[in-house]
Amino acid sequence: PHNRSHPFPFRFAQPVGPAPGVDAGLVEDFVCNPVAHTGGKDLVEEDGTIVDLKTFKDIYDLRILTTRAMGELSPRPVTDRHRHRMTDLIKQAEQMRGAQDVEAYAAFCDELQALVLDLIGSKPLREMTDILYYRVARIWYTFLPSFDWDDVVNGLLEELHGMADAMAQNDVAGVGRVRAEYM
Repeated sequence: PHNRSHPFPFRFAQPVGPAPGVDAGLVEDFVCNPVAHTGGKDLVEEDGTIVDLKTFKDIYDLRILTTRAMGELSPRPVTDRHRHRMTDLIKQAEQMRGAQDVEAYAAFCDELQALVLDLIGSKPLREMTDILYYRVARIWYTFLPSFDWDDVVNGLLEELHGMADAMAQNDVAGVGRVRAEYM
């Protein structure tokens, strides 16, 4: 149902102009007030499916809920493989500084998502988490070029370090809390 091969499968149903007075660097503002960033226009997937802004917000809220539940429904134990992968991801993220590459960022986030999914033992929760990630991520990536790149990478690094700290404590629920906090 989701298209992993292209991070930008959306277009606006109608042309969108910049919203006056909007600080595009605030991702939280985008999620809490998407109308300000889209001019109230619906989004249209490549297949023509319209995603209204309320649906976008609902999907985002569900994503936060499923991520918070990852430590409660059959969590898998954190292994050295998970911790080493996180260390590698942190190094990769540090290399993103100063060179805005949205497609590389999208691919990186897919790798991070794979790591998160590997900590979820509940198959239904893992599937829901994955589907919701791709529904929201595809939209978010369309706005990413308008955000301050340093803020994006610094926020990502904060999230990764928080997740690494939780992994060091074998705390899958903590990984989920950190992930949800930075959504």
